[in-house]
Amino acid sequence: MSSILDNSYPFVFKTAAYSELPFEDLASDTEIRVRTVTRAMDGFQKEALVMYGPTGTSWRIVCDEGPWLNGTDLAPFPLAYFTTGLAVSLVSEVQALARQRDIMVRDIKVTVDNYYAMEGSIAKGTMTGSAMPVRVKFDIDADASKGILNELGVLAVTASPAFAIMSSALNSCFLLSKNGIDVQLDKTISAMGYNVNDPARLFDSVEPASMQNFLPDILSKGEDGLMIVTGGSQGSGSGLAMEQKRNLHLRGVCTLRDDGIKETLVQLSKPISGVYRILADESARFGGAERAPGALAYVAAGVSFCFMTQLGRYAHLAKQDLSDYRIVQDTWFSLPSATADGETAAQARPVNTHVFIDSSENDDAARKLVAMGEQSCYLHAAYRGSNRSHFVL
Repeated sequence: MSSILDNSYPFVFKTAAYSELPFEDLASDTEIRVRTVTRAMDGFQKEALVMYGPTGTSWRIVCDEGPWLNGTDLAPFPLAYFTTGLAVSLVSEVQALARQRDIMVRDIKVTVDNYYAMEGSIAKGTMTGSAMPVRVKFDIDADASKGILNELGVLAVTASPAFAIMSSALNSCFLLSKNGIDVQLDKTISAMGYNVNDPARLFDSVEPASMQNFLPDILSKGEDGLMIVTGGSQGSGSGLAMEQKRNLHLRGVCTLRDDGIKETLVQLSKPISGVYRILADESARFGGAERAPGALAYVAAGVSFCFMTQLGRYAHLAKQDLSDYRIVQDTWFSLPSATADGETAAQARPVNTHVFIDSSENDDAARKLVAMGEQSCYLHAAYRGSNRSHFVL
């Protein structure tokens, strides 16, 4: 398989327009549709094309894992992108709500703490990932009372389509193709009637758009930690144990730059990861210049990367043949409530994913692969659970 180091392109870039991209059906005036096409690369590296439906903008984003999965830690792990999306979404909603109320905001910082758990046995088929309530801290410098700023924080969570994932119980849906032939899945996880072509060769011709159209340094790795961690380790290989009982904690801190770009620093503390700096911009639909991916692009990428990691991890531990695998994932969100009617809470819909695998295993083994991938995926757990966020100002 290819590596994320095989070309000289940035790890994150806006793609040039390609007619081969299967994104033509995503336009909508009433909701936000995001399609993510993701393929496996060397080890647990992944590459995704994320298409933001309202504007037709496509982003290439890559992912790696840290020492806990014997990864190289060259690029962010899946949960880092999801946390980034949550934090960026909240900063955007605070801005939108403040504008509606004619409140001058001088500075915003949002800190998001995500918590996950993994427990069970691969051999017994009980390995299960779970997502726990999110802790959010707002630091807002504005010409308003503490009570008004507190209200902005509460409303920002309600207005955020990204946070709708955490507050609604949404069961993911799947289709499966093995060696080019469709395999029927159990009705409890079967997708809702859509189908797409195998994207196996989609990445072969993807190149960056003109450099004037996006920031050159959307993703970088930092040195200073966000967490104070004592006595910890990098958990080398810990994620590849046949039995698991462990908790994860990661933090994302999003701030607003003078040029309007949102900058998020994100780090995993259990086990310890490097610190990643990820830039985001509003889409043109909501007043931005799309110089970097927006919140929902990062959320969708995180979900696809996390599920792909669990597919590869399960196949590795169960000793299944999985020579190649890729997915096409569709996610849907309402408009942010601050942008829509201002009264109805933002909403998300279930994830639809078409899984494509190349394997010599029988159909039952392929079905088990998809089921265990969903069951052990932290972010599909975030979709199927319902967790209230805790926040402080």
